[in-house]
This record gives sequence, structure tokens and C-alpha cells, in this order.
Amino acid sequence: MKLDLTPGAALTLGLAVWLCAPRELAALALAAAAHEAGHLLALRLCRARLRRVRVTAFGPELDWRGALTDAQTLLCVGGGPLLGLVWAIFACALGGETLLLSGALSLLLTAFNLLPVPPLDGGRLLALRRGEAAARRVGRALSPALLAAGAWLLWCVHAPGLLLAGAWLTVRSWGR
Repeated sequence: MKLDLTPGAALTLGLAVWLCAPRELAALALAAAAHEAGHLLALRLCRARLRRVRVTAFGPELDWRGALTDAQTLLCVGGGPLLGLVWAIFACALGGETLLLSGALSLLLTAFNLLPVPPLDGGRLLALRRGEAAARRVGRALSPALLAAGAWLLWCVHAPGLLLAGAWLTVRSWGR
């Protein structure tokens, strides 16, 4: 398996370390690890072979080898959000500051990832069910709305996360 770390990933990690407290970083790392473990577990169950993990500014992208049926692909794409939801429930049930935060972040990550905008998991699921063209149209319609919502959040509460994600998704949606 090949691991690619992009400069954007290093920048994102550096910003996270600079801006976040260790507890927040640990909570986010647990939530992200649960999500990616869901994808990896599903790939393993389907006997797909992981070829490459490319870590970008917005997280890992998994590239696998092996012929999968539509149902198996659905499982592999949906495995991340599914295990993210399971982790959120488990972490919140256990309690404690870091686990509660991780559970909340996992719910947020799961909800965001299920948006029907490529290249998010929700966009990939939509493409599986309705085709690439439909997923591209939905992505082009929703990504500017996310950008606008992010601008509003930045203005109101000085939180740039959704603005950055909306900008990234808009560029990805319209750049194809």
C-alpha cells in the first residue's frame, strides 16, 4: 500500500495543532479514525485490496483494487459514516469530556460526509444510485449553498470551517 501525504494535509495538521487544545485534537482524531476504520473494515469484508491512501487537506482518500459489486461498493462507501455513527453513540454513552466531544464531532463528521456532494461519501452514494451526472448536478447546486452558509457562520460566530469546506466542494464540483 502506498501512502501519499499532500502539502495541504501537512498544513491542515499544523493549523489544527496550533489552533486546537490537545483534548480537542484527540477527540477529532478518534472521530476521524472511527470513520476511516469503517471504510477499511468494509473493504476488508469485501476482500478489496487497499492500493493507496492519499491524505489531503480535507482528509484521507482511499483507493482500492478489486472488482466489487454495487452492493459491496455501497457497503464500502457507507461503512465510514456507519461506523462514525456507531462511534458517536458509543462515545457519548461512555461519557467523559473527550469522549463526549469526540461523539459530537463524529456526528458532525458523519452528517457532513453524507451530504450528496461529490467527493463526499454522500455524493458517492448518490452516484451509485442515480449516476455520476446526477451526483454532479446535485453537487453543483449544493456546494455554493454550503459556501454561503459558511460565510454566514464566519460572519456570525467567526467559525471558518464550513466556509473552507464549501469553497473546497464548490471548486471540486465546478472544476470537473
